[in-house]
Amino acid sequence: MLMTIMLFFSVVSGFYAAGGEEVAAVAEVQLAREENTCYVICVSEDATVSEQEAARELKFWLNRMTGADFALGPDSAEQTIYVGNSVAFRTGFPEKATRSRGHDGIYLAASADGRDIFLTGGDPRGTLYAVATFLEDYCGIHWWTATETHVPYAPDLTVRRPDLDYVPPLEFRSLFYYGYITSGIPEQVRFRVRNKMNGHGEVIPPELGGHLRILGLAHTFEQMLPYREYGAEHPEWFSLVDGKRIGGQQEGQLCLTNPEVRDALLAKSLEWLTKNPDCRIISISQNDNSNGCECPSCKALDTAEGAPAGTLLAFINPIAEAIGRQYPEVKVLTLAYLHTEEPPATLRPASNVLIQLCPITTRRTCPFTDPANCKFMERLKGWSAIAPNLFIWNYNCQFSDYLCFVPNYFFLGEDLRLLMHHGAKGIFAQGNYQLPVGDFDELKGWVIAKMLWNPELDNRELVKEFAEGYYGAAAPWILKILERLSLNAENNELGASLEEVIALDE
Repeated sequence: MLMTIMLFFSVVSGFYAAGGEEVAAVAEVQLAREENTCYVICVSEDATVSEQEAARELKFWLNRMTGADFALGPDSAEQTIYVGNSVAFRTGFPEKATRSRGHDGIYLAASADGRDIFLTGGDPRGTLYAVATFLEDYCGIHWWTATETHVPYAPDLTVRRPDLDYVPPLEFRSLFYYGYITSGIPEQVRFRVRNKMNGHGEVIPPELGGHLRILGLAHTFEQMLPYREYGAEHPEWFSLVDGKRIGGQQEGQLCLTNPEVRDALLAKSLEWLTKNPDCRIISISQNDNSNGCECPSCKALDTAEGAPAGTLLAFINPIAEAIGRQYPEVKVLTLAYLHTEEPPATLRPASNVLIQLCPITTRRTCPFTDPANCKFMERLKGWSAIAPNLFIWNYNCQFSDYLCFVPNYFFLGEDLRLLMHHGAKGIFAQGNYQLPVGDFDELKGWVIAKMLWNPELDNRELVKEFAEGYYGAAAPWILKILERLSLNAENNELGASLEEVIALDE
């Protein structure tokens, strides 16, 4: 038989109006006692599919955590957790309800007496993120990986009174690690949502908020105009290098001053968008090599702009403008990568061009602010000044050997904050996406996910939190290894063997 829950009142300094009388606001709310609850989880009759899924998510974890049955019910219970943009939320918090939180922002609140709790956010993902935040930050659940979750048993569950209004600074957050995109585990998609990843990777269905897909992702010149298909008939479409026309993903590029190439690429781009009408970002980007065209026209424009990126923008801008006339909501992404990493002297991206800067040439064992990375800092500042739409393709592993240590564990946050300070609106964090094991990938992935959502979090504390929660009794030793690896990197001693690293000073 359900017991009537007595709320645990603790007075805080503020007072709130309720029914015309001032009442002291509680500091804590008791959600369950002795595996029973009087709370009902409520969604509006017109709730979106993602809001309905968020309510089921909340019910599942609260039931599992407390042993109580948090029923999904009507808006008539004395104690209610409202999930989504409910009438009760709009009535009780009219000023908050009208604030724009984009697609991902969250709002957590409670009535002064704690009897009503509100978990809501922007459409389509905000309410799902609000529920995940409540379960993790207020209830103590932790999703370490897609298969390892910490759920504390709390038959008497008391939480601090929810009070959070937050919009993440990054509109695009993508974690390209094996455990986030290719594990084949059914819970993997939900794991991405619970860690608030919304970028390109494994498809997130609409009921879980969807994601920001990049059509083609990257290196699409070869995808759109493959050399094997067009090279024989149109060799002049491809890059002239050392007197020879070459193409292919790893070998060559397109001739960017050839108007026929521009027209063919525009036609292919429009074809892609016709087949993918819901896509809002299309990648029209160079192949994965630095063999830019050396024909007289391309070379002259490279020289005039002081960088091949000028020739790239002269090519991309007209295509983007033509796409914009038919698809005004679509942005055209192109890479600043290898030979195009240096910004041009005078040309600027069109308003719907999205520059994705790729710090592929940086030293990854030290922060971007290290003197070893001064060239990248110049390029970051240069693109920041001319590109209002700026994404970063950031690297967190050694591609020639995924087991090789890249000890950036303790300055990940510093780098992310710096990128955002220079205008980055999205970050694609590429790690080991091909193997199930690597350089502390579970730890790195979790820490990066947390800081992509909130870059002001303490990087070192996050590492410690994950180590203690995931590695358990081994955490002190794991932390010592991470510290020693980081110290070795600072001292240019990455050649040390694992045995030498583990031989820690006591």
